[in-house]
Amino acid sequence: MSAPAVDRPAGDDNSSASLAETADHRQADYFLRLLTRNRRLIDQRIDEYQKAIALLEANGDVEGACGFRRLAYIEDQDRQTLDGLIEKGAALLK
Repeated sequence: MSAPAVDRPAGDDNSSASLAETADHRQADYFLRLLTRNRRLIDQRIDEYQKAIALLEANGDVEGACGFRRLAYIEDQDRQTLDGLIEKGAALLK
C-alpha cells in the first residue's frame, strides 16, 4: 500500500535544506571544539614531557630523557595533524 500524498508548502524543500545545513554546521562546530580540546591536552602532555626531560638530564639519565623525547616527538606529530584539521574545519565554518 502506498503512503498518502502530503501537501507541502512551496518553500518546504528550502527549509529542509536549511535545516540540514544548520545540522552540518553544528556538527562541524562540535568536532572543531573537540579537536581544539585535544590540541590543548597534547600541549599539556608535551609540557610535562619537556619538564621530565630537563629533570632526567639534570640527573644524568640520558636514556630516560631520550624516551621522553620520543614521546614528545610523537605528540608533536599529532599536534601538527590536529592543527591542519582545525585550520580546515575553521575555514569550512566561515
